[in-house]
Amino acid sequence: MTISTSIKRYLDTAGVSYKEHPHRREVCLRTLERELGLDARYIAVPTILQSDKNALLMTVTPLTYELDLKRLNGMLRRQFSVVTDAEVLSEGLMT
Repeated sequence: MTISTSIKRYLDTAGVSYKEHPHRREVCLRTLERELGLDARYIAVPTILQSDKNALLMTVTPLTYELDLKRLNGMLRRQFSVVTDAEVLSEGLMT
């Protein structure tokens, strides 16, 4: 598995340096951390959120962090919920 086209395009446009580590699709990122010998602080985890008004937002956090959705909703004054992997794939959100 490689980085999604939309994330790659965003990082490239923003001038963010990164290194890709192609891997098999794995549900548990901690397993990939061990197999690839990477520090969890440097594994980017994208999360797609959808608001009650159907706006989309992508967050990217290190594997060692947990997204505080309640706090984010309060800061943005919106009600976002996490879009599941199945929803992302079925709706083609990350192409």
